Amino acid sequence: MFFASLFGSKVLLRTSAASYRRNGARGSLLTLRVGANMSEFQELANNYSRCYGKTKLKFGKRPVLIIIDAVRAYVDPNSPLYAPDRFEAARQSMARLLENCRASKVRIIYTSVIYETPEDGGKCTSGCVRATALDSMQHGYSPFVVKEACGDRHQSVNDSNLFDMDQKFAEVVSEEDIMTLIDGINKS
Repeated sequence: MFFASLFGSKVLLRTSAASYRRNGARGSLLTLRVGANMSEFQELANNYSRCYGKTKLKFGKRPVLIIIDAVRAYVDPNSPLYAPDRFEAARQSMARLLENCRASKVRIIYTSVIYETPEDGGKCTSGCVRATALDSMQHGYSPFVVKEACGDRHQSVNDSNLFDMDQKFAEVVSEEDIMTLIDGINKS
């Protein structure tokens, strides 16, 4: 789940393509193993900041909350997609965000998929959330991904995808930070 807000005709990119080719193409490649420790993430963050800089996306004045594939299968113990303790915290975060956005009159969009035969859909950080954030950026929106409102089958997969989105095409923020940003647009 994330916020996407329109910011002018183009998204604010972290760096120019020429700068990326000049600085990033020669950068070292780092491989994170499953269960990477914080020093590995910090090393990777330092590598990315040399390539992309520290530019942050701007939060617009007309945000939209997009709820991506919030399906019962992730919190139902009888479902094959059920993962104890993986999605319940995300569900609770979504509920708080929905309450805040409704009170603030922020537009809410729910994604849905219609299947011809019974199948399970997803809300995993590595799948639908990442794809929607990337698509929104490519269409000129500034995606803000709320880290507490996302989940995946394993914490390291979730963390790696949040890190990668934050470094390349989205702002990964806390639930508290996004609530503050929403409150800020209501006061202006």
